[in-house]
Amino acid sequence: SGSRGSGEEILADARRLRPASTNLNTGDRLKIHGMMLTVESITPRYSVLGVFDHWQVDCSIYYEGEES
Repeated sequence: SGSRGSGEEILADARRLRPASTNLNTGDRLKIHGMMLTVESITPRYSVLGVFDHWQVDCSIYYEGEES
């Protein structure tokens, strides 16, 4: 947010917006344009009318040999 309140900002290497029908879980791995990513958080996002619209999926880069 633009205020200096206690807003949370999630740090992510990649952010994907996925359709409402997407079935993902934290810890899942995605391969996008040859890059392996690990799902760190999944947040529902809503339209201006308050209707569930899509998922915001924040990911980190997965490095081979990294612990799950």
